[in-house]
Amino acid sequence: MLACAACVCARQSTGSQGAHQSTFDVSTLKYMGCKPGESKIVTATVTVTDENGRSASRSTKIRVNCEPPYERYPDLVFAKNDAGVTACSRGILLGQVAAAASARNYTVILIGHRAEDEWETMGNFGPQLDQTRALNAAAVLIGCGKLKPSSIRIDSAGVATNPAPASTACAEPAETNRSADAEGRVEVYLVPPGGKYLPENAKHLASLPPQMPGVSCEGR
Repeated sequence: MLACAACVCARQSTGSQGAHQSTFDVSTLKYMGCKPGESKIVTATVTVTDENGRSASRSTKIRVNCEPPYERYPDLVFAKNDAGVTACSRGILLGQVAAAASARNYTVILIGHRAEDEWETMGNFGPQLDQTRALNAAAVLIGCGKLKPSSIRIDSAGVATNPAPASTACAEPAETNRSADAEGRVEVYLVPPGGKYLPENAKHLASLPPQMPGVSCEGR
């Protein structure tokens, strides 16, 4: 059992009408946490003090469930106005993401971005460039990484620059897309079964369409 330091609730008079204002001080709250998927019983002690200095304390037990967090992988960087998955990005998808997702039954989340000075789409019709990038990354995971389409979700962040890019060793598009590291990218996450916490840009997650783009598992 873990102990919770005393949390002080102070009541102060706020006027002639006898109204009171309560504040809750958690500055001394201490909790060591637990492993994802586990739970802990925490004893919380609350002390209430009135305007005359009189106080009383009570303790209660709280069960804390440690929800498993999502995991973020290096961003996939794209050349300007291009949705093709580079060899380096394919290495991230197949060497890191596909293996981990398959072994642990995690869901893969791919969130596409594009820069303001890039085309909105790859042509007059079709998905947005940011969505196309996410779709092409998913196609690599399915066609080359042998993941099931049902294990992948995609989303589009448009020209959003947050969150900050995750570090990646892929420098291939640097000369053709100066803003690639911040904008022309796909965020990559793994979410555990039953995970309630989702990435910032995972606002409209969608399943993959029946028809996926063709993919090459070598070269480029």
